[in-house]
Amino acid sequence: MATLCFLTWRSVPPLRKAAAPGLPDSDLGLSVYDAAYVELALRLKLPLASKDVPLREAARKRRVTVLPRG
Repeated sequence: MATLCFLTWRSVPPLRKAAAPGLPDSDLGLSVYDAAYVELALRLKLPLASKDVPLREAARKRRVTVLPRG
């Protein structure tokens, strides 16, 4: 935990179904867990880093920048 002390923490408003285009009942077919990552990347305008191919594809469909696999 000591190695994480340099991070800046901030909260975001809770997800609402009507305001969250990445929720699993949409065309993305994601779990709530994965959809939350896509939604958070959209809200915070941050790139997504994942090796999960379906998650990467779903993020691209929502025009989220996806970092190259490393």
